[in-house]
Amino acid sequence: MINYFKYTSGNAFTLSGVDYSGFVNIDDSRPFTGRVKDSFSVELSSKGNFLARSIIEKREFDNSPTASTTNKVVNPEYSPRNVLSNDFLRKNFNILYQNNLSLFSLGQVYNNSYLDTSNFKDKSTLGGFYGLSSTTIDDRDDDNNTLKDLVTPYHIDTFKSASKERFPDLFELDNAKKSYIETFDDGFVYTISTDTKTIAFSGSFTGQIEKIRNKAIQDGLAGIKRLDADKANGVIYSPSLEDSGINYTNIYDRDIYRACTKLKLVDRVKTSNFRVVNNNVSFGKTYKVVQVINNENNVILEISPNTTSEVLATLPVSNLNNPEYVKVEARFTDDLLLIVTKPVSNTKIYNAYFIDLPEFIENGVIPEPKEINRVNFETKYKSPISLDSMFTVYGTASSSYIENVLNGELSSENRYYYPLFENKSAVREFSLSEPREITFPEESSLAGKVFYFPEDYLNGSEERPDGFFIYRGDSSLIDMDVSFSDYDSNLFILKDNGNVTERMVTNPLPITSYVDTEDLLFPPDILFTSPYKFNTNSWKFNTNLFESNRISFINTFTDTFEDKTYSYFHNVGRIYFSSSNTNKKRISLVPADLQSFFNPDIFNTICETSLGINLNVLIQDILRDTINIYNNFTRIPTAGEFKSLKKYSVSSTSAILQPSQQIKLGNVTSRVENGPWEPLTVEGFKQTDISLRAVNKGTETEYLDAGNLYFNPSTGSQQNFITRTIWGPPFTLKLQPVFEFYGKQPTEEGLIIGTPDPFVFPEYYGGNVNPPSLREVIYSGVNDTIQISRQQYDQFRGLSKEAKIEKYYDIVGRKGSERYFIIVEDHLGNTSRRVVSYDEYKEFQNMSEAERMEKYYDVNEIFDCKKANVRWREGVDPDNLPIGANLNQLIEVSEGTILNITPSQLVEDYDGEMQTFTVRVDIPERYAAPSLENLESISCVLQGTNGDRFNRVKVFSDYKIPTPLEIDTRNFYFHSNESVNYLSINRVFSKLFELQKTIYDSILSS
Repeated sequence: MINYFKYTSGNAFTLSGVDYSGFVNIDDSRPFTGRVKDSFSVELSSKGNFLARSIIEKREFDNSPTASTTNKVVNPEYSPRNVLSNDFLRKNFNILYQNNLSLFSLGQVYNNSYLDTSNFKDKSTLGGFYGLSSTTIDDRDDDNNTLKDLVTPYHIDTFKSASKERFPDLFELDNAKKSYIETFDDGFVYTISTDTKTIAFSGSFTGQIEKIRNKAIQDGLAGIKRLDADKANGVIYSPSLEDSGINYTNIYDRDIYRACTKLKLVDRVKTSNFRVVNNNVSFGKTYKVVQVINNENNVILEISPNTTSEVLATLPVSNLNNPEYVKVEARFTDDLLLIVTKPVSNTKIYNAYFIDLPEFIENGVIPEPKEINRVNFETKYKSPISLDSMFTVYGTASSSYIENVLNGELSSENRYYYPLFENKSAVREFSLSEPREITFPEESSLAGKVFYFPEDYLNGSEERPDGFFIYRGDSSLIDMDVSFSDYDSNLFILKDNGNVTERMVTNPLPITSYVDTEDLLFPPDILFTSPYKFNTNSWKFNTNLFESNRISFINTFTDTFEDKTYSYFHNVGRIYFSSSNTNKKRISLVPADLQSFFNPDIFNTICETSLGINLNVLIQDILRDTINIYNNFTRIPTAGEFKSLKKYSVSSTSAILQPSQQIKLGNVTSRVENGPWEPLTVEGFKQTDISLRAVNKGTETEYLDAGNLYFNPSTGSQQNFITRTIWGPPFTLKLQPVFEFYGKQPTEEGLIIGTPDPFVFPEYYGGNVNPPSLREVIYSGVNDTIQISRQQYDQFRGLSKEAKIEKYYDIVGRKGSERYFIIVEDHLGNTSRRVVSYDEYKEFQNMSEAERMEKYYDVNEIFDCKKANVRWREGVDPDNLPIGANLNQLIEVSEGTILNITPSQLVEDYDGEMQTFTVRVDIPERYAAPSLENLESISCVLQGTNGDRFNRVKVFSDYKIPTPLEIDTRNFYFHSNESVNYLSINRVFSKLFELQKTIYDSILSS
């Protein structure tokens, strides 16, 4: 049976007389705590309002105007043959009551922002994210605090560049392939699996995220490939590929892992007798589903109990309309199976199958699929595509290892070869045999492309294999995953090439929420012409190039602990979190505690003798509920294509070389500035060291006259020469940080000089020496070397440290600490500068002008396809371009002039497939070219087609205020002189339904 659960924030139910916030499930029309009714569930008391009754009635909050919506208004059922009995009235009043529940449910909308950062800014909400703004790829490398707020955008480096000494294994967070989370009052344990190992991290809501520093714990996890948590049954699963080539599933106790992060093996079950495809194994409440290749080389889904290997049913993938890609997910609360497939050669949609596993095991019936329209988000960068999946390649193959596998010579005819991989390490998860290479030299589109396959398993078929994605180039690969929401039983999450959308199980066509860049407070586009300058904020010259500064989705979770809901979103370089005991995933457009006047249980007390009087009371209650619902709408959602959704994309290609005039570029220079001089404090004096240095030029022999023999006491003999050491210039004097500090890094204030020895400088630490709690130490002296004379050198040698420093200042003058800058001036005269270290400054001095320009001058930001802004003219629908049209009349640019478009005309045989049109744009004189060559034009691309590529996908993007209703209620009652009969019942019920239908249509028409 399909399970139903919702989250409430204390406005629908009570527990022991106290408002209850948390998950609610319904069993036999009674509310219980938790997502699933179990031995720990407690029955709740309903407040009797619309929200409580909607949940008890298992209403879904679907407000989409589609045929598959679950919230409809239904006409009462009456005819001349009906008898005015209690049952007849109960049935029709219940229809009107259910209609009111539908109207109320239309006022419950899901927040269309999947990760609403307003949650993080609420004073009653705990939230933020983990990330590092300065790592080993930065000269500073001075960010030691991973916790960040969401008040302002940050530049964030990837986790991969974090210092391995200060942040052990933190870089592996960017390599996570599978992960799950356990939440506690003050933090969480985040367990991830990469290609090579599994690692546990500990996160504090008020501190750091770091690898758990317990060797025994990490050693126990290191050999685990992947961990999947079954929260309903309290166990954790991990797949294991044995030496025999058979897949097993190790089952661990989740409660023990949650308590002490240790794996206790409680069972071990054979996953399948066949090879598992794409690690596609999913565990439900009772059953698991495994995608395998059987002995006939067909891909099938095996269904078996979680704790045994007995196959109870199979589902051939070919029965799912012959797809070329399949992803399965079973739900841990009720064994609902979600199968998402990609139809062959169809880039517009996915097919979604929702299967109740117990029913399928019994009858083997596959329900009709529901179409899901694919949506592209308008992000500047495409998310990384997973290379772990296996696929098939059509062509003539070449490999020295294939003959034995295919039992004969390679066919000279084209075949479908499978399974092939792009990621060599992914082969190990399919087979323990050695990965081998395969190429397709005769295929021009695949020339030079290397694929991998397991040495002990490869197929070459004349027929396309079902369930294997057809490789058509890197840009066509699919990185698709699905998961059920932990927050609501009617929601699931679809990740499609980095585009994350949330949809409803009962009606998957509409989008309930999505992830947008604005929600994550990523940095803005940093351009030479923008107001953002590198010396006034944390931006870097390559900020926009980092995956950590754009949507590069890895995983998302919703978890609960006690009375709070926790949301997590894992992006490359960033892990967001929030917690609250209020419900912000669902927005109520009417008061969430709106009372219901009609009591559906009233028919248990009605007497036949007072039917007319009681009918007027019941009608009044229905009418008041209907009007109250509408008049209490604070706003009504209006739907539209949201600004972050698009049906096509514009990207840039390489520039086209053309002979032209020399383009005048900007330049790159350096600069040194000194801050104001201040006498050294006691602390500054201790941090400062001054050293003398003299160059030893070598040993010189001076020969004497024969009559002047020199007696050498060390040898006891006379000699006619003297050996002496010659000292000469340069003699140097250097002021610098003391040697116990290291890692000099420039900042706006001075030089952070690194970490002092805690035993030499214990006063720089706030706690015990072991472990130390370091306070920030900034070196306020100069870092300079000067040349002095031999006479000055001899004078310095006998002075104290303090006297040496004073004499140093007598020579160089009183000046503060030095700061070094690289200054970039573009072709328009705009300048930006950034602080660099002394070493980088010295390196810059030794560079040629060309080397300086190559390293520091970002020419691509001067004039590119974004600046040209190639676009369709206003009024042109890129999904329905007119066949035979001249594209020069449909396309325009913001900057430059269109030189030509290829192809220049739209033909008929596109069949709705998206086409790419190359638009060559000249470079205006006031701009530089996108490289250091002499260029006069660049080539950009635009996409469109002559058919509807994507169906119109809309989300709620705005709201309107409803007009209050004023109703003449006289026609909604039985009059004093009116008898209660079929005609009067028909009149009153019809008026009530017409009012409900008018309100329903008014809301949905938005």
